[in-house]
Amino acid sequence: MSFEQNQTHVLSLFSKCQNKEEVYQKLIDLGQKLHSSKTYLEEDLVKGCQSTVYLTCTEKQGKCYFEATADALISKGLVYILLLLFNGLTPQEIVQAKPNFIEK
Repeated sequence: MSFEQNQTHVLSLFSKCQNKEEVYQKLIDLGQKLHSSKTYLEEDLVKGCQSTVYLTCTEKQGKCYFEATADALISKGLVYILLLLFNGLTPQEIVQAKPNFIEK
């Protein structure tokens, strides 16, 4: 799928949310779907986050595949969205992506 298709999918996940509380609940629900059995290293730690977030990327056949986890459910939900948006894209597609789903 393309970045635009992924972004449309992410927007559809939040289409029924009518207020901020429902958005936060949806983020928590998405965070509960994020499972990783990977053992993360210190170098995988995303610096500058208030919660603890680990992120890795591997490249297979020219496409990027991310694995991640976080210690807080809302952070996990945000990470889950990033994985939905960018997993399986080429580095070029990631650099050229124009995320605007937050504005909507």
